Amino acid sequence: MTQGTNRGFKVLIPETTNKDATKAWGKLMKEYNSKTDKIKTAEDYLSPDASIPLSEKSL
Repeated sequence: MTQGTNRGFKVLIPETTNKDATKAWGKLMKEYNSKTDKIKTAEDYLSPDASIPLSEKSL
């Protein structure tokens, strides 16, 4: 992790390309008012300030 130790998600999606997964993640983060940026020196993507509320359905 290039930005220190932080909470995060690791998502494994079978039978998809990295490009498609990255595009879908960026689109999802736009719904939560966050922009996804690639870290040039690593294989990390950051979506800072994303606030994803927990709904009662997911509990």
